[in-house]
Amino acid sequence: MNKPQWAVLISAILIFVVSILFPPWLYRCEKWSYSGGYHFFAKPPDIKDVCPTSTPLPGPLPTVVRNGSRQGVQGIVLVVLTAGLALILKTPRTNFSVVLAVLIISMGLVGLMYLGLMIQFEV
Repeated sequence: MNKPQWAVLISAILIFVVSILFPPWLYRCEKWSYSGGYHFFAKPPDIKDVCPTSTPLPGPLPTVVRNGSRQGVQGIVLVVLTAGLALILKTPRTNFSVVLAVLIISMGLVGLMYLGLMIQFEV
């Protein structure tokens, strides 16, 4: 491995460690889920009344859980993009490795778009 590949690998490991230390959280209501943001894994976000209700009485407080699906997709996208970048930075380059790297990076970008939709709609 050359220096740029090592830099990509070390950066990916650091990003992965930070994403494990600060996972995404969800407020789960009866019918809906709302993002709780990213917080330290040992200190979940404070429970606040974010559940909409049609009655004048206050509804039950939401539960706060880690968003494992979003964290899993983040990890997969990170691995795919790291592999694509490491492949495109290898020396000597061949046409096959460049094409393969572009395909892998394209898959990673599609994963990033899916992650953006997950964040927007809290799937």
